[in-house]
Amino acid sequence: MPQGTLGQTKVSILRKPAKLLSPIKTEIDFEGVTIFEVYKRLVITPEDERAIAKLVVGYLGRDFSIDFLPKIESNIVPSKLQSFRLNRDSKGGQIIDYLGGECAVETTVAEMVDMMMRQGRGCRKGNLLTNGNGNVFYIRNASGVLNGVACRWLSEYHFWYIGSCSSDHSEGWEAGDRVFIRMIL
Repeated sequence: MPQGTLGQTKVSILRKPAKLLSPIKTEIDFEGVTIFEVYKRLVITPEDERAIAKLVVGYLGRDFSIDFLPKIESNIVPSKLQSFRLNRDSKGGQIIDYLGGECAVETTVAEMVDMMMRQGRGCRKGNLLTNGNGNVFYIRNASGVLNGVACRWLSEYHFWYIGSCSSDHSEGWEAGDRVFIRMIL
């Protein structure tokens, strides 16, 4: 730690750490759904089948399959999401604490998939990163435990990858990843 002097007394100079997250100034609207079902593959209500056909999920991570299949989300209300750029490598627990705790960061599979459908095969502009970095959502799994869920567009394979881990994610997320949370309305 750097040292300085104040009169005759040596003092430690504390440097303020860089901000963990930087807000991105775009709000993402989510219209809400009555029921959203996740089972073996991402399945949504019949009226959305044409939209989901345009979405290419090439790989569901093993942990996502174990923790989220099957899962039903019911009566998901309209919401607005806000995204943040992760400024430095960080563990999930640090991100959750920084943003105000589990209640402040919780989102749904339906909200994540809605954003993926808007960007289709990764070629349309949108709020999700399509450069291989993670788009991080904190979502309750089928057992009700909060997990970190990342969707990544893998351009070399032309598909979305969805994986999950414990919410504290001891391996950590990388600088440049994007974190999505619900805005307080």
